[in-house]
Amino acid sequence: MRIGILAGMHGDEPAAIRLIHELAHSDHPFWKDCPHEVLFGIGNPAAVAIEKRAGPDGVDLNRAFSTHSHPRARVLCDAFQGVDSVLDLHQTHLPISPCAVCADHPESLRLAAQLGATQAVTGTEALYENGLFTDWVTRQGGIGITLETGQVGDPKAYATAKEAVRRLLLPTAARPQSTEIQVWKMLQPLYAPAGAYQFAREFHNGSRVKKGELIAKGENSDVYALADGALFLPKLGQTQDQPCCVQMVAVD
Repeated sequence: MRIGILAGMHGDEPAAIRLIHELAHSDHPFWKDCPHEVLFGIGNPAAVAIEKRAGPDGVDLNRAFSTHSHPRARVLCDAFQGVDSVLDLHQTHLPISPCAVCADHPESLRLAAQLGATQAVTGTEALYENGLFTDWVTRQGGIGITLETGQVGDPKAYATAKEAVRRLLLPTAARPQSTEIQVWKMLQPLYAPAGAYQFAREFHNGSRVKKGELIAKGENSDVYALADGALFLPKLGQTQDQPCCVQMVAVD
């Protein structure tokens, strides 16, 4: 099986970048009895060099895989062409338990659970216009898993990334049996009120909400939860045409 493992798509998420450099040594214990052909990559070296989300050109590379117009996107697509599965390791800037972003397919969700994700987010293709690297992998017929391993600065994020890679490199039959995983499906973005706004309480990725709950209070209008579920990607300072968060609903 051909497997791809990627880190550094965003340059300010250091845990997985450190792990990739460690795994580059041929005597690393993960390589003992590994039956797979494995390809490693650093997504955006220019962003990694300056420790910023985007490189000097200001492009968020993990939104650039719908058109492949960015030169680095073309390089990565050429390099990872034909892989069976790809694990793209990330971190967030708010607390989060290990969370996979993947297609709403049984195979993708099964692999996400095997790698240690406790929750999975599906349906983001519309929000990001199929621009994630793992969206491209899925369109090629592979399994693409974006794994949010934890918050930047939390040492647990490195441990989560390392364990996910360890499991991925096991013989397929030896991977842990799929465990229970909470699956969320995107309902729709909740757009910011006009002008300044504040959240009604502290929201993290995966914060549970009730239908009709006040989410954000603006100068002239407010934002309310559309359904029982959870919020992801809460952000202050967004303009009226930008989401201040994304409403998710649970999939049974």
